[in-house]
Amino acid sequence: MHEFTTVKNIVQRVIEVSQEEGAKEILRLEIGLGEFTLLEKEQMEFWLNQMLSETELGKSTEVVLNRIRGLIKCKGCGYEGTLETSGLDHFFPILKCPKCGSHNLEILRGDDCIIQRLEIDK
Repeated sequence: MHEFTTVKNIVQRVIEVSQEEGAKEILRLEIGLGEFTLLEKEQMEFWLNQMLSETELGKSTEVVLNRIRGLIKCKGCGYEGTLETSGLDHFFPILKCPKCGSHNLEILRGDDCIIQRLEIDK
């Protein structure tokens, strides 16, 4: 249920920034969701829509989630590229190089959940 906590923090920050900017309404919120976060997109969308709808500024916010494809570098063989993550268990993910099978990997991209864009109406 880490989606709930993640979304709660995002909504708190979005509301805070919107209020600082003098917003009357939050029109659109875009979130970049890295595939190595193992956050479920559907759960994130549900909780974002739910929590925003309970705020004065976010009642009609359009929520967009953009999946950020992960990128790794293997410290064993030097492979740099993507991994297949569709079958990963989000409670205990084991990542390994698709070329040599090494677990000695560096994540170059895809382990973040970030606010990419916030559109407000003043």
